Amino acid sequence: AMAEGASISSNSLLTGVGVVVAAVGATIPLAINSFQNSTQEQIAAFKDSTDRQIAAVEKQNEYLDKKWEVVVQNINEKFAKIDQNEQNFAKKLDKLDLKLDKIDKTVTKLTKRRFF
Repeated sequence: AMAEGASISSNSLLTGVGVVVAAVGATIPLAINSFQNSTQEQIAAFKDSTDRQIAAVEKQNEYLDKKWEVVVQNINEKFAKIDQNEQNFAKKLDKLDLKLDKIDKTVTKLTKRRFF
């Protein structure tokens, strides 16, 4: 009787373990499915976030390109102004050279008159 009771309880124990294993076995695919879904959602959210960051960086680059174009244009205008100033200065030097030549000739004429 004792052995029979032991076998009954071990059978019911095995049955209980079987129920637990079956229950765990049933939840594993659900857990995997849930994990896959949340992973896919995280990947989609990450991709969306990354796409938005890329778009923001591209917009920033466009803005910087436009700012750079303005900077380059300003620099080119300043160089053009410097070139113009140099040309004007060169013309003034030429006029000054002509005036100095006239003065030199006049001085030479006056000197010749005086001493010869």
